[in-house]
Amino acid sequence: MRDNLIFRGIPDVSDTKQPENTAEKLQSFLTNELGIENNIPFHVVHRLKPRRDRGPRGIVAKFEKRKDREMVMAAAREQLKDRDAQFRVHELFPAEVIQRRRELVPIMKDARQKGHVTHLRDDKLYINNKRFFPHPPPQMPPRPPFQNQRPMEQRPPPPFPGA
Repeated sequence: MRDNLIFRGIPDVSDTKQPENTAEKLQSFLTNELGIENNIPFHVVHRLKPRRDRGPRGIVAKFEKRKDREMVMAAAREQLKDRDAQFRVHELFPAEVIQRRRELVPIMKDARQKGHVTHLRDDKLYINNKRFFPHPPPQMPPRPPFQNQRPMEQRPPPPFPGA
C-alpha cells in the first residue's frame, strides 16, 4: 500500500458500455493539473467502488517507483493547495491506520486553532515537532530479579589459564 496514491475528483465515464482507460486518464490529469510532463509507469490503475454521494469514483494508482510516487505527491501538494477542493490526492492506508488518523485529526485541528504547528504523518501526530500520544502508553510491570543466579559468594571463581 505504500506505493499507492488515491486521486479524487477526476471525472468518471458516464457511459458504462465503453470501458475507461484509467491509466490514460490519470496520465492526462498528471500533465494538465499537476504539470508533470514525463510519462510515469504504473503497475495497476483502477477505479474504486461507487461513492454514496454519487460523486466521481476515486482512482487508485500503484506506482512502479517510489521516487515517482513522491514526486507526484509533492506536485499535488504544491499545485492543488491554493485551488478549490475539486481534486485531492492522498495516500492509501490500511484500515487500522485510517482509524487511528480519525482519532488524531480532531486533536490536530484543535491544536492548530490554538496556534501550534502540527503535522500528521501516517498514524502519528506531531505538535510543535514532538510526537503526541492520545492515550498513555501501557506501563510495563517491573521485571522480577533473575531467579537462577546464585549469590556472588557462592559462585566458583572463573577459570583463568595459568592461575
